[in-house]
Amino acid sequence: MKGRETRTTSVSLPAKNSSGRSEAVAQFCRGLAADVSFDDFCLAVEAFSDLKVLVIGDTIFDRYSYLTVQGLTSKNRIISGRFVSEETQCGGALAVFRHVKQFTQKVKFLSLVGTEPWVEPMLREQVLPVEDLIVRDAEFTTIIKQRFVEPLSEGKELVKLFAINYIDAEPPSEGVQGKVCAKIEAETAWADVVLVLDFGHGLLRARARQLVQETAPLLAVNCQTNSNNHGFNIISRQYQRADAFSLDDHELMLSCGQRHLDFAAELDSLRFNLRARYAWLTRGPVQTIGLREGHPACFCPPLAVEVVDAVGAGDAFFSVAALAAARNLPIGLATFLGQLAGAQAVKIVGNARPISRQTLLQAGRALLNV
Repeated sequence: MKGRETRTTSVSLPAKNSSGRSEAVAQFCRGLAADVSFDDFCLAVEAFSDLKVLVIGDTIFDRYSYLTVQGLTSKNRIISGRFVSEETQCGGALAVFRHVKQFTQKVKFLSLVGTEPWVEPMLREQVLPVEDLIVRDAEFTTIIKQRFVEPLSEGKELVKLFAINYIDAEPPSEGVQGKVCAKIEAETAWADVVLVLDFGHGLLRARARQLVQETAPLLAVNCQTNSNNHGFNIISRQYQRADAFSLDDHELMLSCGQRHLDFAAELDSLRFNLRARYAWLTRGPVQTIGLREGHPACFCPPLAVEVVDAVGAGDAFFSVAALAAARNLPIGLATFLGQLAGAQAVKIVGNARPISRQTLLQAGRALLNV
């Protein structure tokens, strides 16, 4: 791979060229292809297969309850719907574990679940005994995020009506937290890179966060804001070190305490404060900003043409971008790989399946052939 980093810009309503790609995507890919051949791209992805990865984070089961809306009830003016079907998917850090396993088989998973009868069979389908560092606790409520949605219509984004979270209001016991910390201390030395998915749902408390920062050989952090932890799980408050990290617009605004900001400048300031070599800001349909210490910024437009469901897209991006950081890839290529993963994820309802390595390679070939 050649040494020059790729820098390009995107627009909110991109014009289309004759190939059907936006001009912003075509421009970015031409710039990247000048430095990175498709063989280079394939070798970079192949290099992930030797990485030993420890994934630490909250397990979330995403339950999609499908219903057809019949209208409003006559007396109470509430939505009335007819139940159609339901499915439960593996989300949160477990989704990231599944994504990472598409690129390397040397993965271990540390999380926390309850002992409800339905949980273990689902885990056994996804996590092998040799990969399993999960703490089970009878007092802990396994996290479910249930979304009531309308059946998917072809060519349209999934319509969500409302959601219910099954989650404990209080943190896990000191004994459970001690078990988590003991596993962190025992396992981080095995890994080449530690991926932390901090949803603020109880697994990672102050002691565990401090321990992983002290012991991880290379630490990639995704510290998320959601309706359950809003304002209480800000990356700049919870972490003092991250070798790589990703976050979204709202999370950056909360971190710097500003609504109107220079996104690239604030991202770089946060990168400096966390002593990170890589940093990404995912801005959905606008662009993704990638930073690498000592190199020009990368501005990558969205690669997805159609969006079915944005849930999990940021997790997919982080899964692959973190592997790229572990392999010290150029920021343009690392950001492109993350964007390819995110573009796959938005075509999937929730976390119904992990992203595909083969699909990522095929998409990369098509986009680099400009």
